Amino acid sequence: MKGDTISRSALIAEIKKWTTDCACIELIENEPAVDAAPEVHGLWEHLDGDEWICTACGHVISTENSLDLPTAKHCEECGAKMDGGEGE
Repeated sequence: MKGDTISRSALIAEIKKWTTDCACIELIENEPAVDAAPEVHGLWEHLDGDEWICTACGHVISTENSLDLPTAKHCEECGAKMDGGEGE
């Protein structure tokens, strides 16, 4: 499934159930690891006046005297994608 993750050791253990192909296992062991964090989603929620809050982390921004929804696609504090949720 898209978005699922598996550790390198779990992948190798699963492969060993089906084959003893050392080249395949060696290839996986030699690939660089990725230090990836899950993508965070949020929304800009209106507080008062020109202030908006990130629903993911609580960071407050100002639209500088405008009541319009902020145009920022990501929170500058936590990096949350301002689309409301996965796949939206």
